[in-house]
Amino acid sequence: MSDSYIAQEHVWNNPPLPENVIHTLQLYKQGGLFVFDKPEWNTVAEVFVPSATAYLEMLTDKDEVTLIFSTIPFPNSHKVEFSTENSDQYGSYYYSEEFDHLLWLCPYLFRYFPSAPENIYLQVI
Repeated sequence: MSDSYIAQEHVWNNPPLPENVIHTLQLYKQGGLFVFDKPEWNTVAEVFVPSATAYLEMLTDKDEVTLIFSTIPFPNSHKVEFSTENSDQYGSYYYSEEFDHLLWLCPYLFRYFPSAPENIYLQVI
């Protein structure tokens, strides 16, 4: 069984958090890409793929950041919109009109939301 399959099974077998909250995720760079650790999910150095890292690099030049995100707009947040034409069971594509950038989010998204939200609002601090 592949590590990717195991990770996806873990995500799917854990119920998502409520949608009406503001989430935070600590990110750091490793090998030029942002990654995150979630010990409670047995996850270490889960990679934000190049398109997601590139988007975050448009928002910051730091190597360690906190990503704040929600389905609800909040002050100083940036909006990304769900792109149905490119998304599938392996991940969800989001488009930033502000930066004219398409980014892919892996199935870990479903640990936070029961389905791909129409919009995600985020901020990097």
